[in-house]
Amino acid sequence: MTTWPSASKASTSNLDSGSDKPRLARADIKQNVDNVNDIIDMFNIDSPLDKQYLAYDGATQKFQLSQSLNTQGIQIDDNNIIATRSNDDINISASGSGEINTQSLLNLETTYREKVNTLTSSSSISVDCNLASIHTVTLGHNTAFSFSNLEAGKSVTLVIKQDATGSRTATFSTAVFPFGQKTLSTNPNTVDMVVIFNDGIRLMGTLAKAFS
Repeated sequence: MTTWPSASKASTSNLDSGSDKPRLARADIKQNVDNVNDIIDMFNIDSPLDKQYLAYDGATQKFQLSQSLNTQGIQIDDNNIIATRSNDDINISASGSGEINTQSLLNLETTYREKVNTLTSSSSISVDCNLASIHTVTLGHNTAFSFSNLEAGKSVTLVIKQDATGSRTATFSTAVFPFGQKTLSTNPNTVDMVVIFNDGIRLMGTLAKAFS
């Protein structure tokens, strides 16, 4: 088996002076020839092409040229990013306050799914729009809603259900509702939906009532 010759470096003790005798360096010269041959054998590189990668193949125990970049779980092949482990997610994350920006049209060939966060009923509920785009709550209190991290261009959806008692009220600290339409349905177990959008100048809220 060919291995990387890091543990068999040749000595230079018989090669670092003009007065050294070549016959004393024969073992070191031979070791260097063996090391170079091991390196050549480990890298299966015959005719490299532009933008190819070196990938280690455990079956052959050699580094081989590849057009695809394979890591543990991800394969990048031409302009395709593929998960190689069954049922794996592909996660893309920016660092710190960085954002993920698409410079071209984003084409969704299948559907998409938004994250849903469940809120706990209280007399005051703070909705963090960074946690999810959709929040659900079953009201057991008269509640004052407030919002954080609802920057320009973002929207948040609240799915609000009355509990078995009903007649729970809600106030919204930031949204502007047309014609003052912000009174929840009052029947027990009724579901309303509130959508609030920030256009950068104003917050605009809509209330759709009585889904059940």
